[in-house]
Amino acid sequence: MEAFQNGSTEAFDEIFHRYSPRLYGFLRKKNSDASLAEDVFQATFQKLHQNRSRYDPALPFSGWIFTICRNALYDHLRRQQRRREAPSEHYEVLLEGASTQTLEETDSLEILERLPSTQKQAVELRYYENLPFEEIALRLNTSSANARQLVSRAIRKLRSILKN
Repeated sequence: MEAFQNGSTEAFDEIFHRYSPRLYGFLRKKNSDASLAEDVFQATFQKLHQNRSRYDPALPFSGWIFTICRNALYDHLRRQQRRREAPSEHYEVLLEGASTQTLEETDSLEILERLPSTQKQAVELRYYENLPFEEIALRLNTSSANARQLVSRAIRKLRSILKN
């Protein structure tokens, strides 16, 4: 890991080959969904890469990487749970000013489909996943200011849809 911290891609390859079977097995044991396991598996190595400077060589590496993996799994499961929540909870604040009758008659997921894809993604990340604008910007490959604008424009558009 110290070699990887110093920029060695060969060291990363060695870490990947040494730990990937055990990490993937751990994920499959915790959750039988292969797709979820693959997503979390990739997220684990992405987080390993992003946080390589935080590793303390005085600590066992296997414990550190399995902690990253476990936390990535829990994060993923929490995001899934938030997505399953009733969207109307999020729209009460989001769509202040729309008539109650309009809100009751309209499926909130159907309303979201009327937005341009980047606005839809920004709203989902902000209100379903509770992400800060900085994280939304990273995920959408844009600036924080633009992420704020995307959400703001989406809210205005959603309000206008519901008023009509």
